[in-house]
Amino acid sequence: MYVGVYGQGAVEWTLTDGSEGYIRTRGFDRPGLVALARALRPRRVQSLVAGFDLVAPAPDRLAIVGETAGAVQGDALSSTCTRADGSTLTVSALRGNPVYQYGAALDALPLPVVRQRGDAVVIVAGPNPAATAALTSVRNATPQQWAQLLRTDTRHP
Repeated sequence: MYVGVYGQGAVEWTLTDGSEGYIRTRGFDRPGLVALARALRPRRVQSLVAGFDLVAPAPDRLAIVGETAGAVQGDALSSTCTRADGSTLTVSALRGNPVYQYGAALDALPLPVVRQRGDAVVIVAGPNPAATAALTSVRNATPQQWAQLLRTDTRHP
């Protein structure tokens, strides 16, 4: 079991049949990871998608939001800016299956602010509270809006 300084976590254990269980998380402390691992029930070997189901009720109202027996697929668009204080904010829009979207968000350190927006997961990596504030202003600009934004120097009102 591992809980990192940025809120990332992982737990691995051996099942009664000798196979291994492994989950990665964000935002869980050690007791939360233990509760989650205990709430998982292995599926039958014949299941279409190998893995686990959650007992009901699941801890912290958790739910399985995506899984796949096939390829993990997706793409990302990102933009990074440097703030006046020298820190950077990187905004990424991840499209694809949920395993790709949330897996990519879990891999970023420090852990980004994450929100579902339409068919994309938007993540903002950078110092908080700036990252949280930036997430509320993210929008899907048209090519014309993007061109106007590039012509506007917002550093000097």
